Amino acid sequence: MMGQPVATVRIFTIVLCLFHLSHPTDGPANLSLDIKPATPLKNGTLFVKRGSNVFFNCSSEAYPSQNLTWMVEDVAQDDPYIASGSKSSLEFSISNILPSNQGIYTCASQNTFSMRTVNKSQELLVYYAPERHPECSWELGNEPSDVLFICSWYGGYPVPTLDWHEILEETVIAKGPMINTSQETERLEVHVNRFILHNKEEVKCVGHHITGVEKSCSFNLKMPYPLGAPLVTALEGSTVTLSCTETESLPPAKTVWKQKDNKLINSTSKYIVSESKPTYTLTIVNVTKDDEGIFYCYSENPLGARELELYLTVRTTAGGGAAVGVFVSVLIVMIGIVLGVTIYSKRDRICIGLGFSSLDDDRGDVLSLVDSDEEEIFHDAVPRLPPLTNGHATTLVEIHRIPSCDREENPDSTEHTDQTQHDQIEPENTEIF
Repeated sequence: MMGQPVATVRIFTIVLCLFHLSHPTDGPANLSLDIKPATPLKNGTLFVKRGSNVFFNCSSEAYPSQNLTWMVEDVAQDDPYIASGSKSSLEFSISNILPSNQGIYTCASQNTFSMRTVNKSQELLVYYAPERHPECSWELGNEPSDVLFICSWYGGYPVPTLDWHEILEETVIAKGPMINTSQETERLEVHVNRFILHNKEEVKCVGHHITGVEKSCSFNLKMPYPLGAPLVTALEGSTVTLSCTETESLPPAKTVWKQKDNKLINSTSKYIVSESKPTYTLTIVNVTKDDEGIFYCYSENPLGARELELYLTVRTTAGGGAAVGVFVSVLIVMIGIVLGVTIYSKRDRICIGLGFSSLDDDRGDVLSLVDSDEEEIFHDAVPRLPPLTNGHATTLVEIHRIPSCDREENPDSTEHTDQTQHDQIEPENTEIF
């Protein structure tokens, strides 16, 4: 009985061999896979941009039949199998691909009769550039003429390439990424000094990413320019504060206070130095005459230095100024009083002089005063009196009295119809015509 199963196995094996001899199998052969759109790297790895639609295709030849299967490794998912089929090719796609979809994709082809299996794999990476622009910053060095330019561009994969440029010179100052410092490839630092920098020029950091994205940041270099009141006055024994502001410089300048002998002023019981950017103050306690003079608000950055000169004047007492003010006020009032009295006393001359200054020098005109009920003008010539020794002309005034009708009827009236009275009038410095 034991020999019968063995014989059966042998018979089956013989039949199978005869079947293979009469029906030969082939493949799988010519297995290929294709991933689109993808860009190859130098090491053969493919990469795609994040958010793109990616198509996967696998094909093979096998006889009499085959099974094709897509699998992926290095992906955080429980089931590595993506798709399978029995046709000569197998396709699938991923829409809006994400970094979590990157990994090693494998296509396996298995002959269903011979159970022979052939695999082919391809590593696929998902690249993406940082969403933000690079950030440009700076740090002042130990020396005022030195500065550290910093360019950082975080958030991309793989790390970008950063370049510092001087736009004026159109030359590259420094280029990254830094070798063997993967954390610092997204941050490029370069030390520069004032010998290669220029005022009002633009310095730019350009970030290049392998996905084709290029972004930049920049800033304009400026020398410092401190501003403030150049003249300050204080009373002896008081406290005075000198101040200046500096907002122009970039990189920001370091501002200090100096005395006329270029001596740096530090905070003491006499001098109080304070800083509240962009305002810088120097407070002098108990001002004396020795404090009078020039002080400097000195600002310096890597491009150069400038200073604001402030002159402090110290007055001994406050009474001197008040006395001068009172004296000037009293003097003005006295002059006004004298001038008013003079004008008032000479008002007649001033008025007549202003009214008749355009007349001729000949002041010998005759003024006829007529007391009459009827208008009757006498044209008889009036003799002119000789001028007096004071140089003023003398005017003869004639007063004619014309008898009225009542007087004509009165027989007792004066026989003379006319009575002429000659008066010689010499007004004081006044001329009447």
